[in-house]
Amino acid sequence: MYKALFEAASKHLRTNGIEPLLIEGEPISEARLLDAERKIGRPIPQDLRTFFLEMGDGFQFIPDREKENLFFMVSWLEDIVDNADFPKILQEEAEDTGGNPSDLVAAELKRRQNWLPIYNIGGGGYMFCLDLEESPSPVRYYERCYWPSDAPETWTFKLADSFHDFVLQWSRYCFEEANGATLINIAMGLTGKFDWAPTRFNPIYDRGKTDV
Repeated sequence: MYKALFEAASKHLRTNGIEPLLIEGEPISEARLLDAERKIGRPIPQDLRTFFLEMGDGFQFIPDREKENLFFMVSWLEDIVDNADFPKILQEEAEDTGGNPSDLVAAELKRRQNWLPIYNIGGGGYMFCLDLEESPSPVRYYERCYWPSDAPETWTFKLADSFHDFVLQWSRYCFEEANGATLINIAMGLTGKFDWAPTRFNPIYDRGKTDV
């Protein structure tokens, strides 16, 4: 399901003279996922479970060996478990509304209690989360500390309709940057849904619209 997407991206990159690097993840069992769910107190969406079972814990895909600071990686399962206090962090952040109506921030805070952080690039608290309020769970953008003061219309921005959709859409462009910027940086301040149009990516990375 997922392996074929990374293999197709690797093949396309090599065809264009770019050498990618795949770092295999550690095998993970259904029992470990169930234990993680128990500790988190929330279910792990099926498409993310499938990713862990197929690709392992800690799998990384680096599109270009010469740019090792750019890579695709889902957080280690242990880190996802450690983020179980995410709702508490949100509560502390929501105390400063930045001028937005407090009732509006409170409603958004309640909605975000069911977000599951799964993708953190740069270590600065800017990450993508699965919104467990919906099924399938869309991928949403979280900006540490600043979200309560951001424009409310940016709060519901989503990068993809589900985790699988996120991987599928990005794999078309071999998990490279969009217009020379990381998706984390691009997601700041956006509204609606991320535009995965080819014009946002360097044509050399576009392997064409395909399910594989």
